[in-house]
Amino acid sequence: MTIYINAGASLFDPGTGGQRNVKTKAELKREVDAVWFYSTSAFTPWNGLAKDLPPGTTLTVVGPNPYTKRSWYASVTFDATKGKATVK
Repeated sequence: MTIYINAGASLFDPGTGGQRNVKTKAELKREVDAVWFYSTSAFTPWNGLAKDLPPGTTLTVVGPNPYTKRSWYASVTFDATKGKATVK
């Protein structure tokens, strides 16, 4: 059974020392290993890196901001046998 989690994505911003939204799907693909994902639903609370995803879980990511600006969509999965995250 696949579990789907609605999520947003952020990166560490060295300029401010805080987090910033992932701006594009291309940036998500390039930086997927460093992206912090956060659940946007109270029914499926989860926060973490792609490598920390439970087996059989797919993140449905909306960006750059899942609450105010939905310009792109992506699905993120992690294959533990290959040790690799995939963005579609």
